[in-house]
Amino acid sequence: MKILLLTVASYLLPLSIQYRIESRQSTCSHNTTSPAAQPGFPDCNRSPLCSNLICNPSASPVDRVAALLSALTAQEKIANLVNTAPGVSRLGLPAYQWWNEALHGYAYTPGLGFLRSGNLSSATSFPQPITLGAAFDDPMVNAIARIISTETRAFSNGGRSGLDVWVSCSSISQLV
Repeated sequence: MKILLLTVASYLLPLSIQYRIESRQSTCSHNTTSPAAQPGFPDCNRSPLCSNLICNPSASPVDRVAALLSALTAQEKIANLVNTAPGVSRLGLPAYQWWNEALHGYAYTPGLGFLRSGNLSSATSFPQPITLGAAFDDPMVNAIARIISTETRAFSNGGRSGLDVWVSCSSISQLV
């Protein structure tokens, strides 16, 4: 169930961000504001999603997830549990790759599409976390996290990746 909620939440985060960026009149009478339809975002401009609670940014996240889940068939839910979620075309939910990794930078993961040249053609790669930890430099680690965060947002804004980022985490106290 947690994985299913995380998958559905991967649709909510970009959608709620897009609401803040641009609101406009929808062609659906049930929804007064909706983001412009664009690749990577649920299509809240047309039925059936425009009248679904998922497209209402003032609704609680729990209610929005419940509304979307109720609109999905069991087969659609199962199909979208993998990191290469195919989306649901009948609902206007696009395919979504939600496996990006940023253990030591936002680079070379299945969910990231680099351009051949120019902006978004590369990302910074930092030393492995055990090396960063050995530096005992909290401000440096914070600066690296901000860079990774900024690069993640840039790739998402450029339509090259999603905003879901996985990072392995081990408790060093369990290894001693």
